[in-house]
Amino acid sequence: MQVGIDDVARAAGVSTATVSRALRGLPDVRDSTRQRVRQVAAELGYAPSPSAASLASGRTGTVGLLTPWVSRWFHSNVLEGASAGLRARGFHALLVSFDVTEADVARPRVDLDVLRRRVDALLVVGLTMTALEVELISSLGVPIVFAGSGPADQVRVHVD
Repeated sequence: MQVGIDDVARAAGVSTATVSRALRGLPDVRDSTRQRVRQVAAELGYAPSPSAASLASGRTGTVGLLTPWVSRWFHSNVLEGASAGLRARGFHALLVSFDVTEADVARPRVDLDVLRRRVDALLVVGLTMTALEVELISSLGVPIVFAGSGPADQVRVHVD
């Protein structure tokens, strides 16, 4: 059974808010209380839930990598480099690939539900997007960078 923040609070004799503040190093927690909470958390084997931490901070620590293909040379190299760079900086990568052969451009190819509240930024790799698709992904409210190709009014990285 997984140990939750409520279990740590109960065992340490404090509120869940105090546990949260103590473990995140926030102010307004006495040093003795902070030490007791950390000791109890370690003894119980508590590990914070990434989704709960995301709710509290409003950040996911994840960058979405949008690409139509993962096996083509350009795409795989950019994805590999981006993933390594993100990991080195403490971020995660969420790979999202999809069918680009669909002829119906009126129906967006990007599924926003896969991205919504799951990413802090997007890297669009080697994909020409319609104005509607750019507008839709922009509605996520996260920074977007295009690698290889992209609209002139967006941040783009090109291969030289």
